Parts: sequence; structure tokens; C-alpha cells
Amino acid sequence: MYLGLDIGTSVIKAALFDGDGRECAEASQRMQLLPAPVGWSELDGDAVWRVVVEVIRALFAGSTFCPEQVRGIGVTGVMVGAWLVDADGTLLRPPILWNDARAQALVDELATQEPAFSRRFLLFPAR
Repeated sequence: MYLGLDIGTSVIKAALFDGDGRECAEASQRMQLLPAPVGWSELDGDAVWRVVVEVIRALFAGSTFCPEQVRGIGVTGVMVGAWLVDADGTLLRPPILWNDARAQALVDELATQEPAFSRRFLLFPAR
């Protein structure tokens, strides 16, 4: 079995797949953003970890499979964001998510000064 884990902006999902890539079990749980000013988007990093553990436990509790059968784990998560950690891997502040807009005024100013500014950040630049 293979464990897939998707740590999304609003939902954390886990699924078990067999060797042929067929999904055999799944579990998920919603995440709440931290209360914040308009335009901010942050998660409680410790809560994310707790929910990940809960979802994996629920996945195995709701299936006929056991953790010892897992041969690999794949993880995806919350697109582009800022999860600032120290040298020990401890979160320094709540993670800032991809949809956070607090720097929009600065981005707009830079784009006005240099019209090609945003092209430097495209994942697939125009050719």
C-alpha cells in the first residue's frame, strides 16, 4: 500500500493506494484558517499537524489495512506559502498561505514601476 497525503488550504486528505494505483481507502477533515484581518490567510501550524495525525488514524480505522502495509508516502501541500522554521524545524510563526494578499499594494507598485515584474515569478514563463 501507498499513503497519499494532501495538506490543502481548507481540507487535509489521506488516501491509501494499492500497487496498481487504485484508491482503496480515504479520509479527510476540514481545516479552519486563523482569524485575521481581511486579506490575510494563515493556518495554525500545530493544528495542521494534529489534523494530519487524526486523518491518518481515521484512514486506517475506516479500512481493513494496517500501517505496516505502507511501503511509501507521498505528500503534497498548500501550493506556495511561507512556513518559516528554525534550525530545529520548529515553526517560528503561523504559516502564510498562497492566497494571502497583505503584500498586494507592494506588488502593484512594483508592477507599475516595472511592467514585466510579474513575469519573473511565473512557473511557466511565456515563450
